[in-house]
Amino acid sequence: MEYRVWLTGDVSLSDPPPKKTTPSRLNPIFNGNLDHYTKGDLDGWRDLIHHHLLTARPSGTEPITLLWIDDRGELERVFPSFPFGRHSDGDKIAKLVSEIRVHPEIIIGYDFRSESDAWFVRVAPAKTWEITRQALMDLRDQPTPRFATEFRRRGKIARMDRRTSRQRLPREMDASR
Repeated sequence: MEYRVWLTGDVSLSDPPPKKTTPSRLNPIFNGNLDHYTKGDLDGWRDLIHHHLLTARPSGTEPITLLWIDDRGELERVFPSFPFGRHSDGDKIAKLVSEIRVHPEIIIGYDFRSESDAWFVRVAPAKTWEITRQALMDLRDQPTPRFATEFRRRGKIARMDRRTSRQRLPREMDASR
């Protein structure tokens, strides 16, 4: 059997092949269990994404890579407490990522297919990063439910009277009494 090879263009056999480029990424470490993750795990990822977008100050509409895994070493570093080696491992990571509830102005895209060269998670803005960042800042600046609960405990928030469906003010704020 005989093979013939033709090289076209300016290709030197002595030059090393070009290194594949890895996009800049965050690659946060997930110490949780991919079989049984909690709401706290999902909220942690959501908060990490929101915080990263606020501090990175992206502009335009280009997606941002959060996770890029192209070898087993990086996979084990990012998910240290999960025993990998089965073909369904990507499905478990995809399930985790798909359940993260981010702000509606953020779109999450990912690829964890076993035939992919690299597994990744990217976020993109629904419109632009400027609009998305402003929406995240507005969300961040809203009072938290705990803050509202504190006011309720102190009686500083008007309450709805169930019998009349009218708003009842605390005594110190009610001028009619």
